[in-house]
Amino acid sequence: MKRKRALSLLLAMCLALLPALSAAAAEEVGPMAVESVEITGLDVPVVGEPLDAEVAVGSGNCRVERITWSPAAETAEAGGSYAAAILVSPAEGFVFTEDTAVTVNGGSEGLTVALIAEEGGQQGWLRIECPALEPFTRIDAIAVTGVVEPRAGETPTLDGLAAPAGANYAVQRGSGSFWSCGDEPDFSEMQIMAEGERFAAGRYYALAIGLDIRDGCVLAPPERLEATVNGAPADVAGEVLGSGLIIKYYGPLEDETPYVFPFADVEQSESNWYYLPVRYANQTGLIAGKSATTFEPDARMTYAEAIKLAVCMRTLHDGGDPGALKPSAAGPWYQSFVDLARDLDIPWEFADYGAPATRADYVRIFYAALPAAEYAAINEIRDDAIPDVKTADPCAAEIYAFYRAGILVGSDAAGTFHPGDSIRRCEVAVIVQHMMDPATRRTVALAP
Repeated sequence: MKRKRALSLLLAMCLALLPALSAAAAEEVGPMAVESVEITGLDVPVVGEPLDAEVAVGSGNCRVERITWSPAAETAEAGGSYAAAILVSPAEGFVFTEDTAVTVNGGSEGLTVALIAEEGGQQGWLRIECPALEPFTRIDAIAVTGVVEPRAGETPTLDGLAAPAGANYAVQRGSGSFWSCGDEPDFSEMQIMAEGERFAAGRYYALAIGLDIRDGCVLAPPERLEATVNGAPADVAGEVLGSGLIIKYYGPLEDETPYVFPFADVEQSESNWYYLPVRYANQTGLIAGKSATTFEPDARMTYAEAIKLAVCMRTLHDGGDPGALKPSAAGPWYQSFVDLARDLDIPWEFADYGAPATRADYVRIFYAALPAAEYAAINEIRDDAIPDVKTADPCAAEIYAFYRAGILVGSDAAGTFHPGDSIRRCEVAVIVQHMMDPATRRTVALAP
């Protein structure tokens, strides 16, 4: 019992001493010194605009109490001179010292810093006096002219860049540059064009123009600044005091090279039933000639040519350039297309790629070139309606789909198909146009 009383008495004595110990510890540690005060966001006075009343401080160990301007004014006037004084108080547990470093907008030149013994009932505030500034003139609109706009196949020309006479800004000498943004408008991946590089059709480009801002002027914030290049709207990409940067975007560039029909063995007349389909297929890069100037309309399409055409149609459908697909540099010319067809799930395995393709086989190959959704039915063709193609025959599903979509209509009123025959190149051009341009598809009603 006596032992328990002694322990209780000892515990009570310890508890009684805790407040005194805590106070002594606090007195021993004391407030922490603020090493630096970094003020940001103080705007220069601008003629006709309110003087800045809000700034930010870069740490949580102090806060800005208020900003006063001398002379006191609501807005800056031309010919005046205005100096800002910023009052800063320390957070609880902190104190300013003579060694506290102070910057305003990243600089300390011209600042007068003083510790205030007491201000508004508070002790130890910091008074930061900034040098007096004459108010700037705000530039709300900028315009640059003399840009030779990009055209596919040409090199950049920027010798004539100029700002309007008497403007408060000027184009920086040699600052204009074009940047390539690729096949998509991905401006985060811009690369400056190399010397002598030509603009390419289908690509996006950005023109960057640097500006020198006249002394005593400043650009308006991007959301308020109107920028134009050759009279067309442009974007403000960034600005710092004394300079600015505007960006004008272009693209995708069109191929403005006039198309010249190359084939001397195809009569260029709308009365020629396959002229327009051949022209369409050649102009879109789907079909090339047997040579630079001959098409050979009556030649029979081979399996290799059918596979190449299917790959090219898939490429065009998916937004690519079929003309960019190249034959194999080594081995059979068609090997690169066979490899692509295999990757695209287009039929590619045939015993003789140089043999004329049967009509049934070319339909099977062509059908795989486009998604099934591209073959919406516009004709009512009942099963077994095609005289020489029954629904149980090989390739029948693809053949009937082409009839129902208006891509094929048959060789006579009954709709005869001739699945085992080969097909002429001129006929292929018509089918290719029907596949890629649904507006050219035909309606048909097969004889019962």
